[in-house]
Amino acid sequence: LTATNIRECLLPADLALSHLPRVSLDDQNVTRVLHGKRLQLEASANGKELAAFNAQGQLIAMLEHVKDQEWKSSKVFPSD
Repeated sequence: LTATNIRECLLPADLALSHLPRVSLDDQNVTRVLHGKRLQLEASANGKELAAFNAQGQLIAMLEHVKDQEWKSSKVFPSD
């Protein structure tokens, strides 16, 4: 394992979250998540968590249900 080949050995983060329901966010909501803002989403999640993706299919964050239709990020994933 070296600094040049480490990416070849890593699995994508979204694979670890494949058990969570997915939600696609528009650009405005992606920006809100990246700035730590809460979202209003009409999403249902049995386990109270969602995997949030941008329009290009990149994992952006794990979202945690707060109340009603309000969600907040519990983990934000940096982009490359």
